[in-house]
Amino acid sequence: MDNVTAVLAELHEEHRRLSAELARVERVIDVIVELSGGEPQVRATAPNAPPRPVPAAASLPYVTLNLYEAVAAHLAEVNEPQTSRQIAEALVAGGYPTRSAYFGNVIGTMLRRKDSTRTYRISVTADGRRWFVRPQTSTKKSATDGE
Repeated sequence: MDNVTAVLAELHEEHRRLSAELARVERVIDVIVELSGGEPQVRATAPNAPPRPVPAAASLPYVTLNLYEAVAAHLAEVNEPQTSRQIAEALVAGGYPTRSAYFGNVIGTMLRRKDSTRTYRISVTADGRRWFVRPQTSTKKSATDGE
């Protein structure tokens, strides 16, 4: 019976992952169709659910970005430090796909990882509560400078 339970758990997890991926792909397709001048399709969220309208492409700037890219783009746009909750609300409003009930906490956790500070130049304020994008500085010499 334990094998059946394990297989069912794996299948449920695979179904959840594929459903999330399919929803993301459908949003991207709708954005591309709308940007190309076509008519976006209205899709149902479940077989018996009423169809949901597709938002305008211009209002979904974060739909195709990963978390770090979306946060960096948002912080660069507002150009002032923001809390994880403010960032989460802006990303969701901008079409970032998430099902998390605690998305602000997810953002805070992810931004504390080295990848956000190194690659995307996202830093935390001295009080540790707000995030901002550091300006790009070019202090490194290129390989052709010393030759």
